[in-house]
This record gives sequence, structure tokens and C-alpha cells, in this order.
Amino acid sequence: MKYCLYLILFILTGKVSAQVEELLSKIEIENKIYSGNIHTPLLYKGEDPLSSPVIRLNSGEYFRLRFDDFSMEMNNYKYTFIHCSHDWKVSDIMVNDYLDGFEATDLLDYEFSFNTYQPYIHYSTAFPNDQVNLRLSGNYLLVVFDEQDEVIPLFTQRFSIFEEDLVKLYPNLHIARLPRNRDTHHEIDVELDYTDFTVYNPMEEFHLVLQQNGRWDNAIRDLKPNRFKTEYLVYDYEKENSFPAGNEFREFSIKSLQTYGIHVKRIGRKDSIFRVKLMHDGERDKAYYTFNFDINGKKQIHVVNRNNPHTEGDYAFVNFTLASPFGEMNGDIYVVGDLNHWQLDESNRMEYRPRTNSYRSIMLLKQGYYNYQYLFVPEGDVAGITETFEGDYFQANNEYQVYLYHSNQSLLYDRLIAIKFLEINAF
Repeated sequence: MKYCLYLILFILTGKVSAQVEELLSKIEIENKIYSGNIHTPLLYKGEDPLSSPVIRLNSGEYFRLRFDDFSMEMNNYKYTFIHCSHDWKVSDIMVNDYLDGFEATDLLDYEFSFNTYQPYIHYSTAFPNDQVNLRLSGNYLLVVFDEQDEVIPLFTQRFSIFEEDLVKLYPNLHIARLPRNRDTHHEIDVELDYTDFTVYNPMEEFHLVLQQNGRWDNAIRDLKPNRFKTEYLVYDYEKENSFPAGNEFREFSIKSLQTYGIHVKRIGRKDSIFRVKLMHDGERDKAYYTFNFDINGKKQIHVVNRNNPHTEGDYAFVNFTLASPFGEMNGDIYVVGDLNHWQLDESNRMEYRPRTNSYRSIMLLKQGYYNYQYLFVPEGDVAGITETFEGDYFQANNEYQVYLYHSNQSLLYDRLIAIKFLEINAF
């Protein structure tokens, strides 16, 4: 099991309860769904569905959690939290160190779907709340589970809590300086002023993480400073801190399942569930960049002429088709975006069809507006490549996140002491 070493440590030291210990043996520290009945988990700040799942510590801000359950049974669903390090491994601290209140909290707020072909129960809650509060900054994994005779995980979601004004972080997002990357990459240089923050070994105690849009597969981790001043660090590279810029995201709309929305070719219904076929996609013209307004890979759950999309939104099998001028490739192709939480797994991996020389994927999605792109992952690699089918253009609009963590051996966990949200080529 992926986290056996951590489990052995926790068992020997008694760091977690038996329930959390059992959950750790069954999950990965990723955004992932483990139950076939669970669909459309959403986690965001406040009531803004396009916001990142990040809040300030002790600020009064909160997270909103939503998801749908197709089982239509009243189960004993609960949620708990696991504190994680800057590189998303389980922290070596006790649950009581970071959690005030109940270790496992009941999910009691639910509504039944209304006037949909696919019936479901919609669950919603907000946290921190009267029953549970998170005491420490850093990375967290939310775990929603079914407490039966054995603990069954339903899904997991990553989120972060940061402390404000502990250090001064000055990121500079711009077109790449390296000549061969100027037309295709974005670069983030960072300056850090920690004058008012106690640090004994800044090279080892600070951890800088750079993220593009919502992706973790290509995140830049543990970048070390290359210039030093007194209580001042500079991260200024030409290659190590740059990202392929990609292209504007592709889009489709299934806000209505009676009329054809953006990029929809056909809508039907079979076995009481909708079937949507999107227009065929292909390799984008690499000769020039084409502007398009997008939401940088995110999704909006929405239904036309309905009051509550969360309970009145129906589901449809959405068919993606990508023509391949290269034939079958030595690697995998994925449909990627917030539609599957930016994961590269079986839920969005495309299958090659020799007869049509194309790749195909079918995903069950709730009504709304979606952004997506195609990533190619060469065999043996873990990070997706945009250049193959999307192209990379410095003009592309992207959102970037800069996280700064501090590790203190006496505290045994990584604090998130600064975060910055950046956007390039915004219109």
C-alpha cells in the first residue's frame, strides 16, 4: 500500500485513531472518488464555485462541500481531515493537534433531486463549523466516508489553509526569458523577505511550490533560492521555474439537454439517461494562437430555467472524440480539467480506435458549462504535455498559485505561511 511507512509510524506512536488509521490504509492523498455512487464532488471557498479551495487561518472564511449520491439510501456518511506536508504526505502529528471538535462529523444536510431522469441525493455542508474547526495552517485532505461495519471511503479532496503576513512574498509572473521558450512558456520569479520571521536554516526550512491552474501533475516543487541577501531570498531561474503555457481551454455547455449548447453535436436519451456527443476535436493549428474566453479549466454547475442546479441538474454521458494525426501514440491521452479534478487516471483516459484513427472517452457529467484540454503523457512519465494536441503559446491566459511552506522540526508539520494567486494575459 502506498502509505505503509506512514501507517507503521502511526501505529507505533499512536498518532491517529483506529478509524483514521483504517481510512489511511484505503486511500491515496489525491482528489479521488472511491465509490461508483458518488458524483460531482465540489469543494471551494465560501459560495464562489470558481474559487480555489484555500482560506486564511482563523479568518471566519469557510469551505463549501457538495456532492451527489446515486444510491438513494440514507447512509451514515461522515467526513474527517488529514493534515499533510508541503509535498502531500501525511504529517507526523496527532489529530488533536490540528482538529478542534469531532474527529468525524456527520453529514446531515441533504436534499433529493427534483424532476431529473437520474435520481440522486445531494449533500452539502460548510466547514469550519460549530462541530469542527481546523487549528493549523498547511495542506489538508478531506475524507468523506461511510461508517458501516467497516470504514468505506467515498471520496477525497485536497485543500489548504494559510497564515497571512508572516513573510513578504513577491512573485513576478512573465513570459519566459530563455530565448527558445519565449513564445511558448510562462515564468515565475519569486523574492522572499523574512525579516520578521524566525528561521535558522532558510535553505532547508522554506519550501516553495508553484502550480498552474488546478494541475498537480506538472507542479514545480521545492525550488531552492539561487541568490541570497540578509533575510532575503531570490528564486530567479530561466528554466526550472517555467511552465509550458498551453492554449486557451476547449469548452462545451450542457446547461440544457433539450437544445444544443456550445460544441454539442447530438443529444439523445437511452435507458433513462441522457447521451451527449460532442463535436469531434483534433490537433490545434500550431501556426498561430487563437484567443478564446475561458475559465481556465474549471466548471460551473448550471441548468437553464431552473432555480437550484445542485438538485435540479440532470446527468449525461458525454462522448469526447479526438482525431490523432499521429496514429496510436506511445503513451496515454487524457481529457483533463476540473471535470475530473485534474487527475490522470482511468476515469478520463482515452481509448484508441484504429478504424477511425481517433481517441475516445466517455464521462458521466452533471449539467453545466465545462472547460477541458487534452494532455499527452509519454510512456513512463507522470506529467501531461499540452504541446502535442493543444500547442503552447505565451499569449495564453493562465492562473498560477505560489505556495510558501515553513518546516520546523520542533513542530513536526509544515505551515503554509504565504500564498499568492497570479494571472497572466487576463482580459
